[in-house]
Amino acid sequence: MRVDQTLAFAAIAIQFACSQPSAPAATISFASVSAGGSHTCGLSTEGRTYCWGSNTFAQLGGGPSTLLESHFYPAVVAGDVAFMAVSAGGLHTCALDASGTAYCWGANQYGQLGIGSDPAPERCRSTPCASTATAVSGALQFRVITAGWGHTCALSRSGDVYCWGDNRQGELGNDSIQLGTSTPTRVARPGDADFVALGAGQWHTCAVSADGRAYCWGQNNWGQVGPAAKDTCFAQDATKLPCSRTPVLAAAGLALVTIGGGWGHTCALASDGATYCWGYDGSGQLGVEPVSVSMECPLRPESKQCSPQPLRVAGNLAFVALTVGGSHNCGLLENGEAYCWGGHLVGQLGDCSLRDYSAVPRPVCGGHHYVLLSAGSGHTCGVAVDHDAYCWGPNDSGELGSGTLTAFGPVPVGPPEN
Repeated sequence: MRVDQTLAFAAIAIQFACSQPSAPAATISFASVSAGGSHTCGLSTEGRTYCWGSNTFAQLGGGPSTLLESHFYPAVVAGDVAFMAVSAGGLHTCALDASGTAYCWGANQYGQLGIGSDPAPERCRSTPCASTATAVSGALQFRVITAGWGHTCALSRSGDVYCWGDNRQGELGNDSIQLGTSTPTRVARPGDADFVALGAGQWHTCAVSADGRAYCWGQNNWGQVGPAAKDTCFAQDATKLPCSRTPVLAAAGLALVTIGGGWGHTCALASDGATYCWGYDGSGQLGVEPVSVSMECPLRPESKQCSPQPLRVAGNLAFVALTVGGSHNCGLLENGEAYCWGGHLVGQLGDCSLRDYSAVPRPVCGGHHYVLLSAGSGHTCGVAVDHDAYCWGPNDSGELGSGTLTAFGPVPVGPPEN
C-alpha cells in the first residue's frame, strides 16, 4: 500500500506534538519570547537573553566566535546587558534595557541595526552584520521596540516614533524613499497624535494613538496600510508599488489599544476585546473567509482577496492580547487560553490539525494556559503561566527551540545549549 509521504510526515509531527507529557524538559524559566523570521528570542526570569533558530546573519547574537549555523536549542546572547524587552525581526533582533536604550544585532544591509555608519563592519556571508548586541545611535530612550524584515521602529517615552533601516517602500514614515538609513529617524507625526502602541510588519509599520486610532505607513500592496495610502514607491527592479511615505489614518472609531503587522495584513485589538484586521486575506488571516472578501488589491486589482477597511474577526472572542505573524494571528483570552487563525500549511495555528487555514480562531491544542504569545513569519511561540515556553510550526532552522520536526501543536522549548 502506497502512503503519501507528506501526510505521513505531518501525522508523525502531530502525534509528537500532541501526545507528549505536558511537563516539558526545559530548564529555562521564561518571562517573554519573540518569534521572528526563522529564529526566536526570549528573556528569562533571571535576566538572561536567549536566542535559537537560524543564525545565517548572526541574528542570535552569540558573538564573533560563533559559527553562523542554526541552533536548535536556546543559546545565550553574548554580552553583559540585561534586557527588559526583545523583538525578533526577519534577519535581525533588537532589545531594550531598563533605561530604554536600544540594542540590535544581526543583518545590517539596510541599516536596520541603527548603529550608524561603520567603516569596517562585520560580514556575515558578505552581508554587513553585528554578531553582538550593539547600542543604537542617538542616545534616545524608548519604551517599545519592534523589528520588521529590514527595518526597525521604536516608540519614545515622549510619544514619538523613530524608525531606521530599509526605506524603499516608505517604512520609515519620513516622507522619503531610499535604500536605507542607519540612524533613528523621527516619523512624521500626524496632527497632534500621541502614539501609545506600535507594531512593524514585513515592509510596513502601524501605530495606535492615545485616542484609539490606527495610523500606518510603508508598503500597501495588499491594503495593509489602509485606504488612505496614495503614494508610489519602487521595488529593486524599479517596479512601481503602492505605499504611504507618511502615517495615514487606517482605522478610527474602534477604540484600539494594540496593533501588529504581518506579510501583507494588519490586525489591531480594541478595548472591548474585539479584533479587527485589514489587508490580504488569502489564508483567512483577516478572520473572514477569503471568498467573502471581494475588494481589489492595490497591487493586483485582479486579485480580489483584500480589504483596506478593517473587518471584525469572526468568533466573537474577547482577547486581552494579540500577536500578528506572517499570514496568521493569535489571541489570548483572559483565562490564558490561546486561539490562532489564518494560514496553517506549516502548523503555525497549533491546533493539531491538518487544515490548510482557518478564518475562524481555533483553540491551540495541548491544554496549556499562556501569559504571552508571539507569532513569527511561519511559527508561533508562547510563555505558559508556569514560565515554560512552547513553540509550534516549522522547525527547519531550529526556530522551535527543540529537536522536533514540524510541529502542528505546542512542543516545549528545550534546555539551553552548553
